[in-house]
Amino acid sequence: MAGQTRTGRCNILQSQLTEQIKTHAGSSRSATAAAMGAKAKRFCASGKQAQGLRIYAKALQLLGVQPIDLK
Repeated sequence: MAGQTRTGRCNILQSQLTEQIKTHAGSSRSATAAAMGAKAKRFCASGKQAQGLRIYAKALQLLGVQPIDLK
């Protein structure tokens, strides 16, 4: 990951997911994505960024959104 730490990617994908949850508010998938985001945030905060990043990506894909690629 050129110039981007996993912690930084966690923060960026967290922001992206938060915005997408607002955009998709009211959909049945937004609540699931929000729960996945909370789980991902816990992984990122506990030093398990790779797991957190995978969950953020899956939550975004659930909403039909491509995760930001920072490579």
